Amino acid sequence: MTRLRKARPLTAISLIGILVGTVLVSPSVAVASVAPGSSAFVDVSGDPSSPAYSEFAAEIAWLASEGISTGWETAPGRREYRPFRPITRDAMAAFLYRYAGSPDVVPPADAPFVDVGADSEFSTAITWLAATGVSTGWETGDGAREFRPWDPITRDAMAAFLFRFTEGAAAVPAAPRFTDVSTSTPFAVEIGWLAARGITSGYDLPGGVSEFRPGSPITRDAMAAFLQRHSQGGLPQFTAVPTPSIQGTPRVGAVLTAVSGVWEPQPETLAFQWFRNGAPIPGAVGDTYEVGSLDAGRELAVRVSASRDGLLRAVKRSATVPVSMEYGSTLQPGQTMSAGASLRSSDRRHRLLVTDSGNLELYTGDVLTWQSRTKGGGGTLLRVSQDGVLSLLRPDGTAAWSSMPAAGSDAVVRLEDDGALVVRAGSGESLWSSAVEGSMVFGLPFESGQRWQAGGPHSGTAVHWNGLDFGPAGTGTSRRVVAIAPGIVRWASCGTGGFLVIDHGGGWTSGYYHLVNEQTELIGRRVDTGAYLGDVGRTVPCGGGATFDHVHLTITYKGQPVHMNGFALGGQTVYAADRQYHGHWRDAAGNRIVTAVGGAACCIVAP
Repeated sequence: MTRLRKARPLTAISLIGILVGTVLVSPSVAVASVAPGSSAFVDVSGDPSSPAYSEFAAEIAWLASEGISTGWETAPGRREYRPFRPITRDAMAAFLYRYAGSPDVVPPADAPFVDVGADSEFSTAITWLAATGVSTGWETGDGAREFRPWDPITRDAMAAFLFRFTEGAAAVPAAPRFTDVSTSTPFAVEIGWLAARGITSGYDLPGGVSEFRPGSPITRDAMAAFLQRHSQGGLPQFTAVPTPSIQGTPRVGAVLTAVSGVWEPQPETLAFQWFRNGAPIPGAVGDTYEVGSLDAGRELAVRVSASRDGLLRAVKRSATVPVSMEYGSTLQPGQTMSAGASLRSSDRRHRLLVTDSGNLELYTGDVLTWQSRTKGGGGTLLRVSQDGVLSLLRPDGTAAWSSMPAAGSDAVVRLEDDGALVVRAGSGESLWSSAVEGSMVFGLPFESGQRWQAGGPHSGTAVHWNGLDFGPAGTGTSRRVVAIAPGIVRWASCGTGGFLVIDHGGGWTSGYYHLVNEQTELIGRRVDTGAYLGDVGRTVPCGGGATFDHVHLTITYKGQPVHMNGFALGGQTVYAADRQYHGHWRDAAGNRIVTAVGGAACCIVAP
């Protein structure tokens, strides 16, 4: 490869007459050696763990050591380089002028650009740039020209500047190497020259291709890299630059490995960066990456950067790989699953799916074995908390459904090989299971054949609305309240009295509030489904209120309230809305039979 030649000192007389393409190259110097974290500027560090990290820290240090850039003094002894800001055209002129050795310039009689006065900060550098033909500016239409000093310089214009700046720069007939540069692209020859001389490698894209982005402003850190490489006459390049690939199964919990391929010559260092949907993943800089829940349903890629002393750093990015929406068999605390995501048991026979309609559905093969009965919500996320609550969350963060929680810590959700969805504490204890929920069949709290009003879920906590109101539909309707499932009758003391509760076993209880004529003689006795417990009323021994005669039914599991959204009683299913006392009921065929808007509505018939 031909090296760029060393600059000759220029006199004021000879400078004015120089034509485009004549020698104007700075003395060759070696790149500064920068220890990690050290810099002339407080906002530039070579330490990858530093917030001020720049991959071009060494090149910026060289720029400072050569006096090409002094940056900004923000306080005594404190200077900033501002590496990621675009460089303006006047600052670029100053960089090149200092890079050329700051030759003497005799101001011409007529200023070359109408928008650059003699008192402009970089007028000498801009005048020198015009005199040497490095920049011709823009013709305004009346014979005058503008330099537009405060505009950011674009990458294609920078290529042209460096091309004209260099002695003997010749057109490069090779086909453009960048996907966004064709033979018709302005400054295509200059851009091709810049790449062929080892001054730029462009921006890597998935699949091993690269872009130059000619119309984008060039940043100050990239400009430092271009000038440093130019000072060395450009850099030789790797002769073999393979496109990396990703090895492994792209699904949550799996470990992927970056396969860098065979480089020639062999790099001294390889650096890695993983990307999610085109954006770098913070901290994912190893040759392996464990796929997390944030990656589900997205695309991953890895970028490999190769370095060897004396060679232009080469960068290649792999093709993207889509990550499955399958989370394996376990959901960890704090993880969420969006619509379309699923869990799969380790034996691959069972699958839990979060549907687009907001339902949880558990399948063995193609057979639906359990569901949350919350379809129709849409936009829900499945999440497990640290204390073992498995919840379907609406977009506003409220719960559309929750499992029956129990005390536990570091809980995980696991789809087990027996087909049960289980919430387990860190100790291994089962806090909730779909098999347990499905094991209880509850009836309605009024007698068979009766038509009663029913309300929407309410009370309990904001996460668990576990209360339902039921009352007779009118005159002649039975007022009798009955047990919804077999169990032992208990008494829950509170306030000035108490109310009847039935312990159904296995952690399940049902409570009956507001009753009159309570059958307290049943306390301690086992009763069957349909056993008479008392009549609807308005008593409030534990507080609260009542505006009509009804029973306030509550259900708990292991002492915790059960969310009533998607809960079935007597073959009818109740669905919560986003406010207490609002919701609707559907029959076994899925027909809407009651819509509750702030209170009980007619009517449900007990089977």
